Amino acid sequence: MRYIGELPAMNFEVRLEAKRISGYDFFCGLTFPAAKQSADSKDGKKPPKTVTPKTFEGDADAPCCTLILGGWGGGLTGISSIDHMDAANNATTGVEKFEKGKWYQVRLRVTENRFEAWLGEDKIIDQDTKDKRLSMRPGDIEMSVPFGIQHVPDDRGDPRDQDRRGRWTGGP
Repeated sequence: MRYIGELPAMNFEVRLEAKRISGYDFFCGLTFPAAKQSADSKDGKKPPKTVTPKTFEGDADAPCCTLILGGWGGGLTGISSIDHMDAANNATTGVEKFEKGKWYQVRLRVTENRFEAWLGEDKIIDQDTKDKRLSMRPGDIEMSVPFGIQHVPDDRGDPRDQDRRGRWTGGP
């Protein structure tokens, strides 16, 4: 699922519910705009206030990242990518037990210098992003830019993992 309209580039919050039905890889890959002045930026360019898919065509100062829930065998949480390291290999890496068939309340907050994420009432990510290189892990997940939700089907190709009742707040 991908949203292709105009979105805030930072200072927003997203809430949704997600459920694993089958499989052992991520059941919720929430791709989101993470615009800020990149650590790679040499020209001092200000980040955009809003983004569309066109914003990301070759612009390293307008990156996206992905919140991963249930990756790498079913329990990994984290954000891909920070300083070129994916969700399994950076400071946001965590492990949770996800039950099949259970709905999880997910909340993601993105501000100019911080990512925060919750499962229910439990904060699972609190990451300072100042002076960090933010990017996406290459692959099919890039089809979700600038905002979308993906999952990895199980070994039978079962595409039934679900996300529902999403809500976006904030913006410029």
